[in-house]
Amino acid sequence: MIKNTVTNDIHTSNKKIIKKFRSELANFTEKGVRNALHELLLPDTDIHMPFPFGDLVGPNDLFDICYAPLFDAMPDLERRDWIVIGGRTEHFDNWVGCGGHYVGTFVGPWLDIPPTGHLTHMRFHEFYRFHQGRVVEIQTCLLYTSDAADEGLGVDLGGRRI
Repeated sequence: MIKNTVTNDIHTSNKKIIKKFRSELANFTEKGVRNALHELLLPDTDIHMPFPFGDLVGPNDLFDICYAPLFDAMPDLERRDWIVIGGRTEHFDNWVGCGGHYVGTFVGPWLDIPPTGHLTHMRFHEFYRFHQGRVVEIQTCLLYTSDAADEGLGVDLGGRRI
């Protein structure tokens, strides 16, 4: 058996830094997530979100525009990561990528989608660029729930009907 002896590399360190944030999202509370965002992100972190969110700046925008409305719609919101990876680009930028699901009971409207009262999941892929132990850029992709399509709502999400 080959033993992995590399445990103090930059990617392992960055994954450890993001672990608290991921843990707070798994047990979502407004205070916990907001505090974790402020510890992880710089005030001017560039955040690139899909339509309809667009580009945001800093932890307050990310929480107030993205997480708070989702938490209002799904008060039992949880995040479950199934993969966390780290790597360096050809430009020597260090990134951590996460993939998983946000899950919760859809009891309030979100993005003009009426609530269904059903358990709902939304797949995500998020990439965090680190510099000196803090996140300076986020690229994210949310794959919206099939719950709206199952209900036959035909919601328009940026030219794509679900």
